[in-house]
Amino acid sequence: MKYLLLCLVSVAVLTSCDIIDAPYRKEVKNPDPIDPEDTLSPLRYVLLEKFTGHTCGPCPQANDEAQSVIQDLKNVSIISYHAGQNARIEPSNGYLYEFRTQSGNEIGTSYFKVVHESIITPIGVVDRLGYGTASTIRVGWRNWKTVISNRFADSSPVAIRLYPWYNPNTKTITVSGSIHYLEDGFKDYHLTIALTEDSIIKPQKLLDGSKDTNYVHKFVFRSNIPNNTWGLPISSADQQKDTKIEFTRSLQFANDSDWNPKHLKVVAFVYRNLDAPIVSREVLQSKTEKVKIVP
Repeated sequence: MKYLLLCLVSVAVLTSCDIIDAPYRKEVKNPDPIDPEDTLSPLRYVLLEKFTGHTCGPCPQANDEAQSVIQDLKNVSIISYHAGQNARIEPSNGYLYEFRTQSGNEIGTSYFKVVHESIITPIGVVDRLGYGTASTIRVGWRNWKTVISNRFADSSPVAIRLYPWYNPNTKTITVSGSIHYLEDGFKDYHLTIALTEDSIIKPQKLLDGSKDTNYVHKFVFRSNIPNNTWGLPISSADQQKDTKIEFTRSLQFANDSDWNPKHLKVVAFVYRNLDAPIVSREVLQSKTEKVKIVP
């Protein structure tokens, strides 16, 4: 009888998989047992997307607050976009480094309904709540902790596993992982994988107008993986609870890249790309992992 039951279970597992055309991966109805060293947490991880600039005097205060958010609230992912007029290069004043990215500019323009040069920093967005209305999506840095703390009360319909690594021989970052549906989900779920870098030492204007030439910039957005602005759909169809969808994505560094692999992190987040009956880009879950260097 035990042998018969084992056979029946094996057949059920082997016949529970479907293949979806690229960019989708294999879907498994009954996820594998949880690795005790990599517990799949159903808790919500909140995404803070903040906008800053190296000639923005108040921005170091907001940057300190972002660090405090991580330390005090723990389950928070942070992406820092350099955008707006205070992110521009000013060679005459010694601000020579180009932090800005095309995706960062596009995201800022979409959020705030203004050209990216007009974004007033520092400002933040929490889980993209209020998307579609510039006045409701904006969260001042003094309110980040309050809004994020309140967000933890909302359950998440998905969980994320994430494994990023860097191959120095090919100068390629590869990110593999899986999306686990804790509730029934929809085909308009999108996955974005962002690459950020810490410990970038470049000049920064301070509140009193002086310049810190050894300022440590953190959470700096470098690129999405792949290099697009809004990520990719997770699935071509609605999904049932307990479905697992695997993914693998890669990005090769440019030859002139100065990114330091030792300081890179990957932030993956799932959001709902909804246009009707309301416009929403609400982030449902996020996850942050440090990039491992694989020889």
